[in-house]
Amino acid sequence: MVNDRQRLMEKLRRIEALCARPGTEGERLAATRARERLLARLGQTPREEPLIEMRFRVTNEWSRRLMLALLHKHGLRPYRRAGQRQNTITVRTTTNFAYDVLWPEFERLDRRMQGQFDSYTEHLLAEVMGGVRRGSYSR
Repeated sequence: MVNDRQRLMEKLRRIEALCARPGTEGERLAATRARERLLARLGQTPREEPLIEMRFRVTNEWSRRLMLALLHKHGLRPYRRAGQRQNTITVRTTTNFAYDVLWPEFERLDRRMQGQFDSYTEHLLAEVMGGVRRGSYSR
């Protein structure tokens, strides 16, 4: 049985997809406003889960920046404990939100960002270095 909070989270995922896809400015604005209304409703619904401390370890600076941007977008406040490494991001959130919304969104955007970096690097190497191919080593 799907409860009200789960329905709202599913709507939020669909609205996030609308915000992310290319479209007209009016469509993006409408999706953004709908997202804000849903986030407000989610904030008013009683919590069924307690907040827990979640730690995310990210592999590089760009992924770390992406995760921080996503946390701020969702109204979460990341922090680090004393002695934690730079690549560790800690946040208090619910388990369902972290696994159902935040992490899938991060993985999708991180893959897309890394693909763009790879494409740009391949192009740069081909233009500047005269076509160095991936995995080409001399013996």
